[in-house]
Amino acid sequence: MDTVNQFGFRLQFQYMLAQEKCSNGVVAANIYCCLMMAVAGSESINMNAFAEVLRFDASSDALGVTVQNISRLHKYCKPCPSKNGGVVELVIGSSVWPGKSIEIEPRWAKQMDQMFEATIAPQEVYAMNAWARESTRGKIQSVVSEVDMSDQDIKLMTCLYFKAKWEVPFDPYHTRPGAFFGFGEEGMRKSGVTRLGMRCPMMRRTSDILYMEDNVAQMCVLPYQTKDNNMNKPQPSPFLSNHPTATSSTVFGNTSGPTAELAWNAVIILPKNPGATAILDILSHFSTCPSTLRTTFSINSQNSTTIPSSNLKPTYLRLTLPRFTLKQSTDLSELLFNLGLRPVSRPSPYFSPHDAFEVRLYLQHQT
Repeated sequence: MDTVNQFGFRLQFQYMLAQEKCSNGVVAANIYCCLMMAVAGSESINMNAFAEVLRFDASSDALGVTVQNISRLHKYCKPCPSKNGGVVELVIGSSVWPGKSIEIEPRWAKQMDQMFEATIAPQEVYAMNAWARESTRGKIQSVVSEVDMSDQDIKLMTCLYFKAKWEVPFDPYHTRPGAFFGFGEEGMRKSGVTRLGMRCPMMRRTSDILYMEDNVAQMCVLPYQTKDNNMNKPQPSPFLSNHPTATSSTVFGNTSGPTAELAWNAVIILPKNPGATAILDILSHFSTCPSTLRTTFSINSQNSTTIPSSNLKPTYLRLTLPRFTLKQSTDLSELLFNLGLRPVSRPSPYFSPHDAFEVRLYLQHQT
C-alpha cells in the first residue's frame, strides 16, 4: 500500500499548492484504481508516463502482477452482510462507458471484467448517473450531463463508498453547536480578531484514546467497529503493511496469512504550527517516505507479545471534532500532468482498448 499512499500524498500536496487554501482532499485509492484501468490499455510513452506517476514496474513481465496487486483492493470491498452488523462497509465500483463510435477490444474488456469487476455499457447520461447513485448509496446523485457525452471517447468511472460505526461512539447528548476554524482563522482568533468560522455541530468525547505527540504534530487514532465488535482492541490498519521492511513492489503488504486480522481506524493529525505550510510539510514527508506510515500507525493488539513499534499510547483526552458534509467537484487533470502524465494529455495512439481513434486523458474527481 506504500505505492498508493505515496501517490495520494503527492497528489494532495500538489492540490493544496494549487488551491492555496485548505482543500477537501482527494480519495487516492479511488483515483489510483481509475488510472490503473487506463494503464491496462496503455503502451509505449503512455505506459512509461503512468509508470512514473503511479510508481510501478512497466516491464511486460511485471505489469500483469502490478495490475493484479492493485485490483486486490476489491477483495476488501464486500457489502455489509447485516444492516445492523456493525462492520465496515467499503465498496469500490468501476465502470467503462465507450462512445457509440468506439468498439472496445474484447481482450481489454475481459481485463476490466476480471480484474476490476467493471460495468461496461454505452455512454448515456441517465445510465451513468444511475450507476454513480447506486454505487455510492445515493451520496453522489449526478456526475455527468448531456454536454459531457461524446461518440469519440471512453469514460472510466470509479467510486469509493465507506461507512462504519465508531468502536467507541460519540454521545449525541454531548454534540453541541460550535465553530470550526480553517487555516489562518484560528491564528486570528487567538490574536483577538473575531471570526465566525464555520458553524457546525461539534462532537465531544472524553475517554482513553490512542494518542501521540511530538514537536511537529499531535495525532490520535479512533478505531471503527469490526466483525467481532471487540471494544478497545487496537489492531493494525488493513491499508498498512505489517512488515516495515517490505519493498515498494509490495503494494498491499502481507494480508494473506492465517493470523492476518483486518481493522479500520480513523487517524487525525493536527500540526503544532497553524497554517497550510505545516500540513504541506507533513504531506511532503509522507510522500517522500511512505513507509513512515506503517511504523507510525502500527498498533499492537492487547494480547500481542511483541514490543510495540509505535509511540501511540492510550491517553485520557477530551476530544472535539466537527461534524459536517464535504462536497466538491475538481478537475485533477492538470495536477496529474504536472506529476508526469503530460504525455497522456496529448492525443495519442498508445492506448489499446480500440484502434480507430487517438485518445487523451481528462480526470474529474468528485466527493
